[in-house]
Amino acid sequence: MLYDWPTVLLSLIAAVFASAVALFVVSRNTMSWARALAGSAIMGGGIATMHYTGMAAMRLPAMCSYDPWLLALSVFLAIVISLAALWLTFRLREERSASFMWKAGTASVMGAAIPIMHYTGMAAARFAPSSILPQMTHAVSTSTLGITGVSAVTLLVLGVAVLTSSFDRRFSLQKLEAEDRFRGLLEAAPDAIVVADHHGKIVLVNAQTEKLFGYQRQELLGREIEILMPPRFRGIHVGHRGGFFSEPRARAMGAGLELFGMHKNGREFPVEIGLSPLQTRDGLVVTSAIRDISQRRAMEEDLRAKAEALDAASDAIWVAGVDERITYWNRSAERIYGWKKSEAIGKIPHDLLRTEFPVPFEEIAKRRAEGGWQGELVHTKRDATKITVASRWTTLEDHNGKPSGWLEINTDISERKRSEEGMRVLSGQLLHLQDEERRRIARELHDSAGQTLAALSMYLSPLESENGRLGPIAAKAIKESLSLISGLSRELRTISHLLHPPLLDEVGLASGLRLYLEGFAERSKIKVNLEIPEDFGRLPSDFETAIFRIVQECLTNVHRHSGSPVAKIRITRRDAQVLVEVADRGKGIPPETQKAMESGAKLGVGIRGMGERVRQLGGNLNMTSGAQGTVIVVKLPVASTSSIGA
Repeated sequence: MLYDWPTVLLSLIAAVFASAVALFVVSRNTMSWARALAGSAIMGGGIATMHYTGMAAMRLPAMCSYDPWLLALSVFLAIVISLAALWLTFRLREERSASFMWKAGTASVMGAAIPIMHYTGMAAARFAPSSILPQMTHAVSTSTLGITGVSAVTLLVLGVAVLTSSFDRRFSLQKLEAEDRFRGLLEAAPDAIVVADHHGKIVLVNAQTEKLFGYQRQELLGREIEILMPPRFRGIHVGHRGGFFSEPRARAMGAGLELFGMHKNGREFPVEIGLSPLQTRDGLVVTSAIRDISQRRAMEEDLRAKAEALDAASDAIWVAGVDERITYWNRSAERIYGWKKSEAIGKIPHDLLRTEFPVPFEEIAKRRAEGGWQGELVHTKRDATKITVASRWTTLEDHNGKPSGWLEINTDISERKRSEEGMRVLSGQLLHLQDEERRRIARELHDSAGQTLAALSMYLSPLESENGRLGPIAAKAIKESLSLISGLSRELRTISHLLHPPLLDEVGLASGLRLYLEGFAERSKIKVNLEIPEDFGRLPSDFETAIFRIVQECLTNVHRHSGSPVAKIRITRRDAQVLVEVADRGKGIPPETQKAMESGAKLGVGIRGMGERVRQLGGNLNMTSGAQGTVIVVKLPVASTSSIGA
């Protein structure tokens, strides 16, 4: 038996073609049933072509014919077994955990395709002796040495193929591991990642892209990237895309422009996009990192609206960071202080305004951190004039509850302060005039009306001794008149002392109070305990008068409202301060009345008068009340004893 070597070569080409088709099909990223059927048909057909072409290469004195059913069966088996081999090979190629039995089974199926087809085809062959010799021009014979050589070469090629496959497998595993890491990072990215080639076709997306745009991954792969943007931008984007590929570099897309993405349902949303070129073996691709900034844009709009509202406010408002430097400065702050926004930003506000604090700044900062502080400050404007402001400080916090800065709101109350100062001066003058008028009336009652009553009593007293010479009616009238005169004299002395006790000017506060309290206790039946040091000394006249009036008003309220049977007065002097404390054990002030008094809505004339006297002298008044009684504490700053004596 001889073989026609050109025909054998043709069968070899058919075998190589079938192998190439098989390798091509199983090396694709995806394999659909249509692709698998087409590949198996070509591969099975190639195997059959290789077999029957090899049969046609035989040269022998015989004629060969085929059973058509067995021939068709051999081709069908080649295609079916090729389909199974391709499908199993494709499915198991990435399975590192696939068992040896599965892989051995796949190899057996793939290896069985050729011998099953071969021997089925051989069973279909029918040879009949012939006296007609075939064409022997290119016929060659086989020998034991030739078969050995072919076998050796086959084994050598197989060994090289296995070794190459082993190295390729190792490199493929490393590549797959790198790809897995890359895909893991891609899927874990917080932004939507879209990779497109130089034609603008999408080649890779991550899960965040599906979530952001509403498409399934398979719906995007192979589509133009413009599908992810509103239609009105698609045409111009094609040109920009070409410009990027001509000068590829990492940059933000559309710097200074508003960018929008479009959801599958047609909803548009603002986005921020970063572009990065990447050179691959398939050419240059661009990676787009897409971030939905709808929430940030809404926050910016909200902040812009709030900033406009703050700019429209009549108060000076600024915001400072944790480093105490100004980050926001509204228009009213520019108007009130004279410093432009650009000049104030980045400055420490109380260095810029040379703030005068009522208490140390550390104390204000501490109270600000605890929730807020408010009070009056003195600021210096750009033109060096000073203004008084009502200031409110609030600490700002981030989403984690940590301080991120602070807000300060200042209202210019300079005019109001000047008005209050004028009113205070006027009020002081009125109080002074009131005290002078009381002193004058007390003196008039004592010196004029008192002397008149004394003279009248002197005139009537001798008549009383003439009882025997007068009739009973006249004697009774004189006696009753003298009694009325005596009572009226006592009332005049009491009124005179209440208006202005003479001892207050002559011997001082302590004696004046003791005399007043004796009369008060006798009239009201309230036991009053006075604690005042023996060496208390003298105070300026206006201070002594003010303290006397405060004690007088407090005891009047105790008598009228508290229902307390006792009262305690304690007056002490320490360094440059006088402390006056008046306490009772009455029913106290009702809570609703206290709340109204704290808001300034309901203050009695007496309490308002006491407060005004204290303010005139630069002191402060504090009142606490409860079920155990009411306590009023007054603190007045006074000079030292030596200064008063001088």
